[in-house]
Amino acid sequence: MEVFLDEAGYTGPDLINRDQPAFVLASTILDADRCRALLDTYFGSDRDTEVKHARLAKTKRGRAQLLHFFAELLRTPEDACFYGFHKEFILLALLIDFWLEPLAHRDGVNLYESGANIALSNVSYITLGATLGVDGRRELLRRFQVMHRDRTEFAYASFWDLFYESVRRHKLIEDALIGLVVAERELGWDHLNDLSKDMLDLGDYGLLQTVEHWRAKRAGSDLLLVHDTSKMIERNRAKWEAILDPANPAAIVGQDRRTIEFPLPVRGLNIAESHEFAQLQVADLVAGGACAVMRARANGSKNEYAADLTSLGILKLVGGGVWPTSAISPEELETEGPALADSADFIGRLIKRRKMTT
Repeated sequence: MEVFLDEAGYTGPDLINRDQPAFVLASTILDADRCRALLDTYFGSDRDTEVKHARLAKTKRGRAQLLHFFAELLRTPEDACFYGFHKEFILLALLIDFWLEPLAHRDGVNLYESGANIALSNVSYITLGATLGVDGRRELLRRFQVMHRDRTEFAYASFWDLFYESVRRHKLIEDALIGLVVAERELGWDHLNDLSKDMLDLGDYGLLQTVEHWRAKRAGSDLLLVHDTSKMIERNRAKWEAILDPANPAAIVGQDRRTIEFPLPVRGLNIAESHEFAQLQVADLVAGGACAVMRARANGSKNEYAADLTSLGILKLVGGGVWPTSAISPEELETEGPALADSADFIGRLIKRRKMTT
């Protein structure tokens, strides 16, 4: 089964971008004939350019065409899906994952068990907004981003000084994130320089989740992934070939609903130009429409086009993603299942093994 993928809202390692607060990875399994028929019907069979959401969404006529297209597409929502990512929230989740989790792991605490990392991220995001305000929370996370990207002592001090000041001023922040104070003191500057420089780049976020989505929807099918041109996927091709290799050893890793069964049913990952595939153009439309809705939700803004897409039911296509909520209990987070072997460690071993054999 061919799965065609495209993204929208990509800003590289800039996760605090005001204009693009959300990132979306969309996919479709519609065949070429169905996609060509949809494009011809709603955007004209005599068009001389490929169909692009970004161009169409700029005009009233284009938005009307898009709404008619989505009304038809959503008659069969099982043929497409998307994963949405709230960039600012991901910055906070990364702060917890890469600073607090190593300390917890060292002390024998599994921060991922029962979704504790998700619960802490949700609580902390709400707490920072309530105490510092939306702009204050944004400034703190902006400094974290600058610290990670610049790797200078000035940027390091700028972030941690503001964080320590916030902890001193607000008991709620101290209660939620006091562990980060201990983490900074014990891990320090050297830890920052050991972190992956690609950590903030979301260019391949959602790819593994997309594979799991279509595996569940089409049990027993082998998947061929065809992704629109992506520098991040190309840069990480060796890593993804190692992860997706059908010859990988059998294993179930992770925890609760976040488990992954290896080997994955993927027989290839191809990068292609969208003008060559009607399916990629449909994936572009899904990604663009979904991103318009998620952008409005992230900003808390009113947008007529996003509201119309929501009314049509575009959220039926949500497969998952990373988004702040008020959920904190394992029941609310759907993280009641068992904790198995660490998925990151297992994937790391797959990548290392591939490097040793090539």
